[in-house]
Amino acid sequence: ALLSLALLRRGWQVTLYCADDQPAQGASGNRQGALYPLLSKHDAAINRFFPTAFTFARRLYDALPVSFDHDWCGVTQLGWDEKSQQKITQMLSLALPAGLASALNAEEAEQAVGVTTRCGGITYPAGGWLCPEQLTRAVIALATEQGLQTRFCHTLTSLVAQESRWQLRFTSGETASHETVVLANGHQINRFDQTRPLPGYAVGGQVSHIP
Repeated sequence: ALLSLALLRRGWQVTLYCADDQPAQGASGNRQGALYPLLSKHDAAINRFFPTAFTFARRLYDALPVSFDHDWCGVTQLGWDEKSQQKITQMLSLALPAGLASALNAEEAEQAVGVTTRCGGITYPAGGWLCPEQLTRAVIALATEQGLQTRFCHTLTSLVAQESRWQLRFTSGETASHETVVLANGHQINRFDQTRPLPGYAVGGQVSHIP
């Protein structure tokens, strides 16, 4: 959704194909998602990309002319066992800006989260949570007003490079041709011949909903 909007703002003509009958039916349909930078002591590429991406995302969300539930209340990760504490210690050794991440002792952690923790952790003061479902639907509606063409109930089965264009084929037998194609289908990214070598896999159990 956000990529479509960004391309439209840069003068591209954009068509969005979606296998579902409406937007936000996959992971983007979650009721809540945390926003904070991914950090790693052992991967320099991650540490170059995610702090910058996090800062960019915050600016982008704040500037969007759409309404969605969110709260930049900060995010705290607790060192609740030896493994998690070791990971947090490694992240804090990266000498991060205080505005991005900083250490919390047990007392500070309890004040931050409002419950007894008996352990310290790391806090991301500019982080928070948002409603991905509301954000996705609102951004697609905004993009549609700016020229986005949407094609729901279109499941892509293959894409073939033909000279300077891509030929798309769907389960219905329908075909389409485009100069540029962006695949944004999450854990199903490696279902096509061109993307099968990618080491993608699904991770479950990230969000729990309490009735």
